Amino acid sequence: MLRPSPPNKTPRRERGLALVAVLWITAALAALALSLSQMTRTDTRVVQVHKQTTEARALGDGAIAVAAAWLWNHGPSLVALERREVTVGQTPVSVEIVPVTGLIDINHAEAELLELLFRIGANLPPAEARQLAERVIAWRSPPDGELAASGDDSDFRHAPFYTVDDLRQVPGITPDIYASVSRLLVAHWSVYQIMVDPASAPLAVLEVLADGDHQLASQLALARDEARDEGQARVDFSALSAEQIGQGAGTSVFRLDAVVTFENGRRYRRTAWVNTSPRGGQGQGGAGATPWHIWQVESLRSMPRD
Repeated sequence: MLRPSPPNKTPRRERGLALVAVLWITAALAALALSLSQMTRTDTRVVQVHKQTTEARALGDGAIAVAAAWLWNHGPSLVALERREVTVGQTPVSVEIVPVTGLIDINHAEAELLELLFRIGANLPPAEARQLAERVIAWRSPPDGELAASGDDSDFRHAPFYTVDDLRQVPGITPDIYASVSRLLVAHWSVYQIMVDPASAPLAVLEVLADGDHQLASQLALARDEARDEGQARVDFSALSAEQIGQGAGTSVFRLDAVVTFENGRRYRRTAWVNTSPRGGQGQGGAGATPWHIWQVESLRSMPRD
């Protein structure tokens, strides 16, 4: 008697393998499509950010030029911090004008003020703040004869700070410390000041002068702004340390901070240092030249959203 042949299982097995392969290929294609979609979105965001930063840089430079032109007419009498709203095209840009008399001169400030800078501005312990103040003074001072002979001062340059950015080179100045204090400083050959004029000092500098008393600094800043808006006389700053403050006699050097805010909430700051002195001008005799001199422009910086 003939027995029937067993069913051939190979086609079923092959169909199963084929189904697995199809499912694997489908999953791979889906993953690839998702990856390409994410890459496209990322590229789109990169392009948008690049476009926005380019626009912010142009708007910031335009606002600085407008504010510099205003300074050319009003700068000689400006002894207080000033905030102005300027329009570039159809975009409003906020510009803060800071006379350098309201900043801490890293080339000439004495040890006590530098120690306050690091203790309050960077929130360092007193001993560390004092050590950094001594290092800054050693960095900018002529070399000591004995140290130079022994070679023990190799970590110090013994030259002025040509820009605030030079502070990064001082031993012990970490990126965090630099970020905390750099906006409180000025370094320029035409500036010589040991003390700070609180009438032109930003709030963060006032806090240093107030030995970290934020409430006192805020009250003085508010009173100063109200007095400026009402055209009143100078505010009484006698609550601050008399050893660190002085009355400004006017300056031709200013820091201009242009802040550009977009509808999506992104904010950017463009900073330029401007000298309005006729000696600093580039413009007598050149087409398109200006009577003021921009001696340093900082890179565009992204700021926290409001």
